[in-house]
Amino acid sequence: MKSYVEGLSEGAMEVGPPSREFLAWLTRRAVPPAAMHFLAHAWVKGDDDFLGAMTLMSETAIMERDAKEPRWLAAGFLAIGACDNGDMVALDTKAAPGSVWFLSHEELWGDETADPRRFAVRVARDLGELAVKGRDLDAFPYDYEDARERAEG
Repeated sequence: MKSYVEGLSEGAMEVGPPSREFLAWLTRRAVPPAAMHFLAHAWVKGDDDFLGAMTLMSETAIMERDAKEPRWLAAGFLAIGACDNGDMVALDTKAAPGSVWFLSHEELWGDETADPRRFAVRVARDLGELAVKGRDLDAFPYDYEDARERAEG
């Protein structure tokens, strides 16, 4: 857990324990224990902030995104951030609970019938790995296409 918190707070990112409201909201959304383990210790405080080439959303932004776009959670993803190009960073809540994925904005925005799982690639086994490896701009993928190419390798 220490490396997770240190990974998030490296640089200028402000992190701290999540609010009770956010934890209750995550519980109502059936966020898996694997992710809650990390989220209960620390998350982005205040405004959205950068982790490597990604922006991690604040508690408020996560809840607002879910309210505006419930199809992501219905598909088993909770949006927690975005890549610089607009690809979504999401927690898997169903197939591989707690893992982190990039979802292609090119394929999914504007096509409400597209299956998000078809255009998703796993980038971290959990939030801990994301926090530790996500800052390495050379070793960690910067968007969906880069992650897909690395996975096909």
